Amino acid sequence: GSPPQAPIFDLGVGLRDPTSTYELVDAYGEQGRRFYFYVSAWDFCPYMLGYVITGSLLGALACQKGGMPRHSPVWHYLPLSSLVPWSFDLLENFSYTTMILAHPTKLVLLSHVLAIATPLKWASLGAMCVAAAAVAL
Repeated sequence: GSPPQAPIFDLGVGLRDPTSTYELVDAYGEQGRRFYFYVSAWDFCPYMLGYVITGSLLGALACQKGGMPRHSPVWHYLPLSSLVPWSFDLLENFSYTTMILAHPTKLVLLSHVLAIATPLKWASLGAMCVAAAAVAL
């Protein structure tokens, strides 16, 4: 059969099992791997910085709107909670870019790290939003 067709842009790459992630990396071809390396290594930096700052501001705004006293631990931790998905995002991007750079060598451990970091990133981002909403209400 023919090789699998790589999607133009796949934000769910870390939600795949390690074997299908490598099938996707193979399907990118040389130019596709160069593109994905560049995007993962550099272009996501402003995006990540943007959601860390936005998440911190929204956390502080939720605390203020929710009437939390300034000395409350919620005031200390909720604005910083955006650092949790950011750390998983960094781990995800590091794993993915390293896997792409190492191609055709298969880095099994990093493919498993990628498969764990991605859902944890999205779950922690969701939990941060729910916590901010709960505090604001």
